[in-house]
Amino acid sequence: MFAKLLQWLRRDATTKKVSAKEKVEVAGQRDGPLIHIHEDDWGMRNIYPLAALDDVLADVETARRKGEENFDGSGWTDVHAIEQPTTSFETLDVSVQQIVDVLTPIMPQVKRFYATIGSYMRDNPGSADRDPYGSYNDDAVCFGFGSRCFIKIETREPYVHSIWFQAEASNPTELEALAAGLAAINGVVPCAVADYWLDEAGSLSDKGFTDRYYGLLREGEAPSQIER
Repeated sequence: MFAKLLQWLRRDATTKKVSAKEKVEVAGQRDGPLIHIHEDDWGMRNIYPLAALDDVLADVETARRKGEENFDGSGWTDVHAIEQPTTSFETLDVSVQQIVDVLTPIMPQVKRFYATIGSYMRDNPGSADRDPYGSYNDDAVCFGFGSRCFIKIETREPYVHSIWFQAEASNPTELEALAAGLAAINGVVPCAVADYWLDEAGSLSDKGFTDRYYGLLREGEAPSQIER
């Protein structure tokens, strides 16, 4: 069972709640490609430095358990706030440029990345009528193929603050590229995955884990069937 989670991230690189399923695909606009997601989908699939694996495993398990405990049969009575581990890419001095350099040959870069509530996703995302609480970044550090398959880097220049991704119902070619992208980041600094949709966590250097994890993604294991 999937936990229903609420993660508040500071708006400079971080204030977003997270819990349900994306609906809008990448849109080609005159100003360049755009990835536009529902704000609830922010940060549900993360990678962290491998040094944080014990913290990550513990938090994913806590989220899974609380998701079961707080479900009353029709909805959730409480939420679990994702705990950020004390070891981060920033504390390890991983630079944004290092990550950009390894991802550039693998996935297309997308500079425009928006996250809003659903009603603003149905409207023209390029219109002047914008979600007052949404996130509109026209200079994002993001690589991907659309709202269902991307890697997003949150920055505190010149360092990486956090990295998260989406791989929902991706086609095999896109999923292969995403796996290659995560492996490339793992080559810069050993990393662990924390997937709060699938209640999965493990090392990207552990072939047994990655084979099983990417298998789940290939099978189309989707975020929980929670209705917004």
